[in-house]
Amino acid sequence: MKEQYHDFQAIIATIQLYFNGAYEGDALQLTKAFHPQARITGSIQGNGYDWSLTEFIARVCSKPTAQDKHEIFDKQVIAIDTTHDIAMVKTKVIASGIIFTDYITLLKINGIWCIRHKSFTG
Repeated sequence: MKEQYHDFQAIIATIQLYFNGAYEGDALQLTKAFHPQARITGSIQGNGYDWSLTEFIARVCSKPTAQDKHEIFDKQVIAIDTTHDIAMVKTKVIASGIIFTDYITLLKINGIWCIRHKSFTG
């Protein structure tokens, strides 16, 4: 039971790194949250995207950032499902006036949770 609680807290902490890194345009936080070979795929208003982590970081860290534009920080974890060393997290993120739904797959590798894949629509 303690391990499940620790895993839950670690998953939330990893998602928070993603939330904060994307909002603040902080590549270090994003690098800590994501696996180096992570893929970020999805659609924005019907247009499809498929980014490497490097491409995603360049996109969300470009100036001005959401924080620079004084956008409201509205990012929420909706659901978490875990089995052993894999987790699926559903989030709601509002960015640039668009409401996004993310489905995020995390893996526990060498005791550390990291985002392996993020699919989104908005």
